[in-house]
Amino acid sequence: MQRPAPIAAAAAPAALQQLRRLTGWSVAECAGALGLEGANAADRLRELERGARPPSGTVRQLLAYLLRDAAAAPAQALPAASSSTRRPGTAGQAGDP
Repeated sequence: MQRPAPIAAAAAPAALQQLRRLTGWSVAECAGALGLEGANAADRLRELERGARPPSGTVRQLLAYLLRDAAAAPAQALPAASSSTRRPGTAGQAGDP
């Protein structure tokens, strides 16, 4: 499968909301899938969804992969978001501005 293009920063709020609708993930689960970590991960995701914070390139790329996969499979077929579902080498990067 081809690598999807990163989601444009201006389109990220709507893309994040779409991802959560498609997957049924909570804010915390979605934050985990995008590599956002720490006590404020859910708050950072809410800021991204509102457009109050620009997403990093890593978050935009992961969002593209997750949307592609979510659109291709029903929500029941997707794994629950956790640290074990993150792409290798993304820990600590996705939340960086």
